[in-house]
Amino acid sequence: MAKFAKRLKKLSGYTENALVVGTAFGNLDQLLEIYINVFVINDEPPSVKARNLIYKENIDTIHSLTQIGGIFVDLDKIDKLEYLESCWNRNKSTVFVEGNDYKNIHLSKIFYQTGWGCTSNQEIYHVWEKIK
Repeated sequence: MAKFAKRLKKLSGYTENALVVGTAFGNLDQLLEIYINVFVINDEPPSVKARNLIYKENIDTIHSLTQIGGIFVDLDKIDKLEYLESCWNRNKSTVFVEGNDYKNIHLSKIFYQTGWGCTSNQEIYHVWEKIK
């Protein structure tokens, strides 16, 4: 298991399902090893093929997803966070956002208003979890 996958498993500990908006920072293949099902929402289908990979074209269908342990959002898809708020609140998911700038006003506001905070800042992503 690669360093990225080991660190994610240690941070989240929950291995049910994952929701990926984008490409999972280029590490989609490693997520497939950790989670039972990986739902991917992106403009184009992923090049990786796996049994536990489910591609969704439309972000509107995520509201029916349950037991989402981790949500992964690429930096270029940050505008989709508003649509994901109900999903991470309902499932108490750990949210991984690409980049290490967690002080972005727009980004922070969405999380802090609902009782979430940045709990870890890794090399290529930062982690948001429920703190209240």
